Amino acid sequence: MPDLEKLLWPKSVAVVSASSDLHGLRGRIFETLLSHPYEGRVYPISRSAAEVQGHKAYPSVDALPETVDMAVLIIPAVHVVAELERCGKAGVKAAVIMSSGFAEEPGGEGARMQSEIAAIARRYDMAVTGPNSEGYANIAASLCPTFSPALDKNAGAIRPTQAIGGGQVSVISQSGGLGFAFFDRARPRNILFRHVVTTGNEAALDVADVLDYLIDEGGSDVFLLLIEGLLALVGMSISTAVRDRIQQVGFVVVLLLMVFVISNDFLKMISRNREEKPPAATETAK
Repeated sequence: MPDLEKLLWPKSVAVVSASSDLHGLRGRIFETLLSHPYEGRVYPISRSAAEVQGHKAYPSVDALPETVDMAVLIIPAVHVVAELERCGKAGVKAAVIMSSGFAEEPGGEGARMQSEIAAIARRYDMAVTGPNSEGYANIAASLCPTFSPALDKNAGAIRPTQAIGGGQVSVISQSGGLGFAFFDRARPRNILFRHVVTTGNEAALDVADVLDYLIDEGGSDVFLLLIEGLLALVGMSISTAVRDRIQQVGFVVVLLLMVFVISNDFLKMISRNREEKPPAATETAK
């Protein structure tokens, strides 16, 4: 298992293809990162600009003054595989891939590229979420690599002044829109969140992997898991140790299953050995 601390608690972050154009996603994601009091170092990567939103830009991850813990990729799908390979060679140990155009699209090319992402993640032991992810928010660290409007600089405080109770909620969701919607709707009710993590197409890490890590991390009292489709649920593998800790410590785990398609693949799979890895779900992630 790769080191998810580099993903969720990085000390340094590179945003590949960051922009000063606040009307586009590349500019909004970088602006969102800068608008919260994250204490780590943030580097914009740009081949065309010397400076992005007041920060010195670098042409590539291997030109940075240090090896960053995490890279955020917001580039066209056709360039993601090469860029992730570059990150791996540079020693970057985590990546958030927000680019779309992979296995959620019809045809085989997107699925092929997604398989290459998985292979690179394994080869370099990288903690990778996505592709087709909406990023995440580590509320505890004020680190928000996401394009969700719920984390925009004008969306309001991400932590309540006076939270209800003493517990913290963490959301782990394949769907970015729904995952951040729970946070956004709960914010005016003064509920304290710790993490909102969206996994997208799950080329490498899935919901269960993130849950495993957050259980060990501590600090979360309630986990809200959003799974897209029955195939993903059957393929979800939570370790015995984590299941035991959930029972012993008394964590509250709420699982929401979003079912769009019940396919023949699922009907065949329920007769197979449960330890076999299921095929990819057929529904499209939004």
